[in-house]
Amino acid sequence: MANISSTQYKVTGSRKAVADLWNTLQKLEVNSKDVYLYLLAEHYGIDDEKKGISARGHIYWAEYETEDTDFCINPITFS
Repeated sequence: MANISSTQYKVTGSRKAVADLWNTLQKLEVNSKDVYLYLLAEHYGIDDEKKGISARGHIYWAEYETEDTDFCINPITFS
C-alpha cells in the first residue's frame, strides 16, 4: 500500500514573482481541480526528463496573501 500524505509550503518572494506564480496557478484552476506538478513544470519550460528529475504529485489548495512586507502563497498543499 502506498503512503499518502500532504505537505504544506509557504512560497515567498518579490511581489512580481509571487503574483506570476499565483496567476499561473489560477489559470491552471487551482482550488477547482488538482494542478499536477508536471503541468506546472511544462508551463515554466522545465523539461523534467532531460534534467533527470520527476515532477510527480499535485497541488490541491493554495491561497494568495499580501501584507505590507510579505507577498506569499500560503499554504500550497501538495499531495
